[in-house]
Amino acid sequence: MNATTTSSAPTKSSLAAAGDNRTHTPANPTPVPAADSPAARSDQLLAAMVAFRDGDFTARLPLDWAGLDRRMAEAFNQAISHQERIANELTRLSGPAGPPGQPTPPLAVPGALGGWAGAVDSINTLLAERVRPATEVASAVGAAAQRTTPKLSILKRLRPETSEQHAGLEQKMTVMDPHLSRADYRALIEGFFGYYAPLEARLSASPVWAELAFDFAARRKIPRLEKDLRALGWTAEELTRLPRCAALPELATLPQVLGCLYVIEGATLGGQVITRHLLATHGITPETGGAFFAGYGAETGPQWQAFGTMITAAAERLGGENEIVASANRTFQTLNRWLFPQAVR
Repeated sequence: MNATTTSSAPTKSSLAAAGDNRTHTPANPTPVPAADSPAARSDQLLAAMVAFRDGDFTARLPLDWAGLDRRMAEAFNQAISHQERIANELTRLSGPAGPPGQPTPPLAVPGALGGWAGAVDSINTLLAERVRPATEVASAVGAAAQRTTPKLSILKRLRPETSEQHAGLEQKMTVMDPHLSRADYRALIEGFFGYYAPLEARLSASPVWAELAFDFAARRKIPRLEKDLRALGWTAEELTRLPRCAALPELATLPQVLGCLYVIEGATLGGQVITRHLLATHGITPETGGAFFAGYGAETGPQWQAFGTMITAAAERLGGENEIVASANRTFQTLNRWLFPQAVR
């Protein structure tokens, strides 16, 4: 052939070098996932789920992922956070019982819905029996079974039928954020003050109290909010200039008042968890700006039970359950719009 082909035979040294390369380089190296690759995110998700399965409720997924991955991370973090709170609360409740006859503060898991809420309710039902002498339990079971279903009917309706509005408000609350600034916390307390001041004035002026065996004056939240704002730097004169909410729920009838009270009294349960968080994360106590969330303190459980008895008896005697539920939802809506006007469409 006329074409000239240049080639060189492999030398012994080149073959040896090639042999060395084959010795040190795997034929099929295992790929290392990039730090933010789908494989790496799957590894993190699996590790978090295994930790959850094995009882480690401190595991969290990063929230800097995008799209569907971020939504999955948020859902997982919320689920494990609920379980962590329940576990922490059960640890607290498993401690020594208080003096005979003293109610144990109830299990409180803010934002619990569906099965989570059912578990919390079941545990709190057991706690209610804890303060009763053991000799009385057996004889009381039959009577309690007959009383419980009708007396809890309105409360059992209120929780699921207001859950959407409740969750919508709670998701915007930043009070449990460990990075919450003191200025942001003060702004939140100012917002609650601006809502509760006109709301409690309207409630106090309502003529319905004569029909209820309920001391609303002793349960007003404004004195605690004023105390918090004074501790956070406001003067009494400055408090009078804070803006007030005008778009309040209608409170013309007894069922409307009961629905509103369900929201503001129920908030005291979640406030117990917030109080512990404020102390641990920000050093805020009921004396230094946390009185509103501290609510009734050790009396929160008994106060909630007394309210539950009152609203149940009133609903059974006077009816108006649909109006009670509607008023509770309206209270959540107006509070949401007042606290977070930019976030509500």
